[in-house]
Amino acid sequence: MDDLQVATAELRALDTRLTTLSDRLRSTDGAASYGKDDLAHDDVIDAMDTFRKNWDDNRDHLADKLLKLGELATQTADGFEEADEKLAAQLVKAIEEAKKKP
Repeated sequence: MDDLQVATAELRALDTRLTTLSDRLRSTDGAASYGKDDLAHDDVIDAMDTFRKNWDDNRDHLADKLLKLGELATQTADGFEEADEKLAAQLVKAIEEAKKKP
């Protein structure tokens, strides 16, 4: 039977990296100053304003999803570690009981 191996430390590190990325996304306000001289036309300015607003909304949504994904990575690591500890305890118990039998 093949062994199942899970790199729980890497899952926890993933949570840290995703949280950092989420924080960086939130710390960028997306502000830019531009006017008709820069973009040459009011329609282009309107399009840029729309893009920035949509990017702000989507950036916040993405930051939320990154945080949630990081939390899920840690929960997954916790679950595997808990299962491993329980299985190890059951194995130790079974070995101890087997030693007691004649």
